[in-house]
Amino acid sequence: MKMMRKLGTALSAVSIVAASCITTAPAVADDENQQAPCQDVEVVFARGSGQPLLADVESEAAGEQKADKAKHVKEAKHVKELAASNAQTLGLTQNFYELGTRHINGARYPAHPIQGFTSLLNAGDKAEGGRYSSYEQSVNEGVREGVGYLQQRMSQCPNSQYVLGGYSQGAQVMGDVYGQLTDEQRSKVAFNAFFGDPKMNLPEGRSVAGEHPVFDGRGISPWRRQSPAPATTQGSLGARTPYLPAGEQNTGSWCLANDYVCGSTKVLMGFSRENGHMLYAQANGPIDEALREAFSRVGQRRGVEDAAARLTPPPVAARL
Repeated sequence: MKMMRKLGTALSAVSIVAASCITTAPAVADDENQQAPCQDVEVVFARGSGQPLLADVESEAAGEQKADKAKHVKEAKHVKELAASNAQTLGLTQNFYELGTRHINGARYPAHPIQGFTSLLNAGDKAEGGRYSSYEQSVNEGVREGVGYLQQRMSQCPNSQYVLGGYSQGAQVMGDVYGQLTDEQRSKVAFNAFFGDPKMNLPEGRSVAGEHPVFDGRGISPWRRQSPAPATTQGSLGARTPYLPAGEQNTGSWCLANDYVCGSTKVLMGFSRENGHMLYAQANGPIDEALREAFSRVGQRRGVEDAAARLTPPPVAARL
């Protein structure tokens, strides 16, 4: 059995239970020419496995069903709200786009759910005959849409600054998207944020003669953010290698304690309150940190005076 078939590839822990009652229909009809006006900041986000589109949930009439679905879009909702708030603080305009909203490059990201134990085991593996699993097909569609969207948007809005982000399966998607951009396109990305990435790669987590370099700060990956488990080396689907293009300094990747998906524990946490994979959108948590760091960088690029100081609290430095 392949290493990727390790027990519990819990990509978005909500998805196993929620998948049966959540649909992921597109919020906007297929139209590759449908574009919003250019803004100072363009935010692009990819959701986790089985999560509905935020726009679909927001468009539903108020009621019990909407309230239930709203629990499963908290990451995208938090990113969207913080992006709007931070942009306003800095006197900038912004646009939010969630992968799966449109059909681009012949693809639309479905954020395919992990449905049951068999799907859990097979995520990331090719089926017999070289066919991709539904999870890998979902990732591939997300990458195609993401690359296509950014190519279109950067061509249409060459003076905008871009902030990219992804949660769980979406983090894997955005990591692959980022790796497929050209150097010129990546230069327009002020910040790239991953939360609970199943393809996490932290080589400093490997012990050397029984010691972990991370304990004394040796060789810390520049993308490491709030990853408290020193022995974390790779996500539940193995490490993306290289994790980022050579010399990359504009990415932060968060892997909270007790998050099986990004590899900080080998124990499935389910719906436990201690499950780190469910905590990225908590108040003043990783998403807050990421959006502050992202907009601080955007502000500096846009010539906003004292951008970091105006975002309260100030951006955090990389930490264990």
